[in-house]
Order: sequence, then structure tokens, then C-alpha cells
Amino acid sequence: MEKDIQELRSLFGFRPDIPELVDLSDITEDYIDYNGMRRLARIVNDQTRDSAFKKRIALYAPHESTFGSARMFSTLTELEAGNTVSQAFHTPEEALAWLGRSETRFEDLPDYNLIAAE
Repeated sequence: MEKDIQELRSLFGFRPDIPELVDLSDITEDYIDYNGMRRLARIVNDQTRDSAFKKRIALYAPHESTFGSARMFSTLTELEAGNTVSQAFHTPEEALAWLGRSETRFEDLPDYNLIAAE
């Protein structure tokens, strides 16, 4: 997962202030422990540590097993130094609304099919 974050940051045009949507709908269970989750929270916050903007990350986690992990990540991002705020959501509508989007389905986002991770 850390490698995925680093690859995302290296994409042409990436700006750390762009709100992010993380679709966890294909993940039904995870094996990340507290220390691993804390490390991810630090990595995400590193990009906002010395800036004035607030990074927003919406985590769409429809399964209870991943929803709990997404909430833990949200809490840890707020505890780490930096300006990242994240929130876990059960529905696409909630996640998109929190990001300030007018779409109600992920499929309606421009280029959504190009950013799906494997």
C-alpha cells in the first residue's frame, strides 16, 4: 500500500491539495495492524506537514471489516502531524458529498475507470 501511495504522488499533475477518494469496495478483509496503519497515516500527512492547505480523503468502505480499518486510519491521520483529514463512509453518495462533489455514483466521476487500483 505504501508503494501505491508513492506511485500516486509521482503521477504527472499530482497536487497534494486535491481531495482523494479511496474505494475499498473490493476489499472484504485486511491484515494491516495498528503500526502499519499508523505508518500509512504518517506517509499521508507528510505531504501536508508544512503547508497551509487541508488534504481531504474520503474512504468508501461498504463492508464492516474494512469500515473499521478506515475509521482507524481516519483517527490516526488526525493524530499525526500534518493537515490531512479523512473520513470513512458506507455509501458512495456520502463520500462524494463530503468531498463536495455533485455526482452520486463513482462511475459518474470524470476518468473514474482510469484510477482503479489492482
